[in-house]
Amino acid sequence: MIAVLEKTQLVAATVVATAALTGLRKNELRGLKWEDLEGNQLRVQRTVWNTPIGDKTKTKASKAPVPLAPMLHDLLEAHRNGFPAEGFIFDGEKMGRPLNLSNLAHRVIAPLLEKEGDGVKWHGWHAFWRGLATNLYAINTNESVIKDIMRHADVKITRKHYIKMAPESSQWAMKGLQRLFKSLRKKKRS
Repeated sequence: MIAVLEKTQLVAATVVATAALTGLRKNELRGLKWEDLEGNQLRVQRTVWNTPIGDKTKTKASKAPVPLAPMLHDLLEAHRNGFPAEGFIFDGEKMGRPLNLSNLAHRVIAPLLEKEGDGVKWHGWHAFWRGLATNLYAINTNESVIKDIMRHADVKITRKHYIKMAPESSQWAMKGLQRLFKSLRKKKRS
C-alpha cells in the first residue's frame, strides 16, 4: 500500500505508514502536531473529530508515548521538509487545520489502490490498528508489549479485539502440531 502511494502521493503514503506503524486512531492522527514528535516517539496530546479540536484523548492510556520505528521517523522528517516547525503534521488544504483523512481515503487512497494496487484494497483507518497488533503478534512480541504499544489499559482488550490469527499462522501452527505428533509416534514405536 505504501509503495503504491509513495509513487505519486507522498502525504497519503506518510499518513498510511504512520497509521500502520503506530496504531494511532484516525482522530489521533489528525491531531498530531510537530511538537508531539520527540526523538523516537510521538506523544498523543489531542484528538480531532470532524471539526472540533479536543485537548483530550480517548482514555488515560491513550496519552502514553507511541514508539516510532526508525523508518517511520525518517518518513516523518522527510514529510516535515518545507512545513513550519509548529502546526499539524498532516495539514489540510486550509493551513492551520488538520487534514481530513476521510476525504483523503475516499478521493486519493482507495481509488489509487483500486487502479494500481495489484489487489490491495482499502479497509479503513481502523484496520491499521488490528494490522499492527496482528503483525506484532506474528513476530512473537509479548502480548503485554503489544498492549503498551497499542495504548490499551487491559491486555484482554488487545487479545480479544485486535490480535487476529492470520491464515498463514494457522497453517504454520498446524504443521508444527503435525511434526509433534509424528515425533510422538516415532517414540512410541521405538
